[in-house]
Amino acid sequence: MPNSSMKAILDSSVLIAFFAALDNPELLFSLKECGYEIYIPNGVLNELKKEETFQLLSSFSDKFTSLPEINIELLKLKFISLGQGELEVIFWGLKFEKEGGDYVCVLDDKRARNAAKKLGLNYTGTIGLLNMLKELGILTPIEKNNLLKKLREFGFRMPNFK
Repeated sequence: MPNSSMKAILDSSVLIAFFAALDNPELLFSLKECGYEIYIPNGVLNELKKEETFQLLSSFSDKFTSLPEINIELLKLKFISLGQGELEVIFWGLKFEKEGGDYVCVLDDKRARNAAKKLGLNYTGTIGLLNMLKELGILTPIEKNNLLKKLREFGFRMPNFK
């Protein structure tokens, strides 16, 4: 368990995974009990407005902090293939990194993860969160494997695990 509060900055695919594919948002927000603060950039919320996930997310508004809209034009020029939400996750990762805080950018898109890596940011994805939940004792290995299977059946692209 982290000593100080660890910030998890979520992209839309992560929210869709826990809310739609796994139908288990409580599992995502159980990270709060382990010392994690959950942050969702405004750009991510805007991406989800047309999704059912957005309606469900509003009932959990006390469990996450919405990050204000920011100017990401310079990042957009550097990483033109990334969407608004991904760029905002990266922006906040850079900001938290500069402030010296513990954070992780939670991104599933390979290009976004490559951008985070190139910038030296801490990052993981939905599978990484499931691994963290297992390491924290919230999930058993069998439960984690069943959730991975559910994600694959929902259409999430991921490596084959044994």
